[in-house]
Amino acid sequence: MKVYKLDEVIDEQMGPLGSNSRTIFEDELKLDILGLAIRDTRKKRKLTQSQLGALVGVKKAQISRLENNVGNITLETLLKIFHALDARLSLKVDLFDEVMVAENKVEYSQNANVNSGRPVS
Repeated sequence: MKVYKLDEVIDEQMGPLGSNSRTIFEDELKLDILGLAIRDTRKKRKLTQSQLGALVGVKKAQISRLENNVGNITLETLLKIFHALDARLSLKVDLFDEVMVAENKVEYSQNANVNSGRPVS
């Protein structure tokens, strides 16, 4: 019985690193991981999808779609979700030979409307 390394199987099934099919696969995987992170954090905070949706100003169905990586979401809504979960969203941008990391910890006024999503200066 031949044993295969995971990298070999992924290369064979999804294409070599840098190919269009491999890039699509890796992007989808990252979105799945993001959805799972939101679900896990929501559960740790003991919130239902409906409760989180109410905090963010969206319907339960949108939270469900995000957690299951179905459909699209705006960056603004994503930031609102992490704010409502009292969590930080970190983004990493790779520019060929440079790596930039942007951390977003937006502070909101306690009196501000959560739906506005506007940071306080």
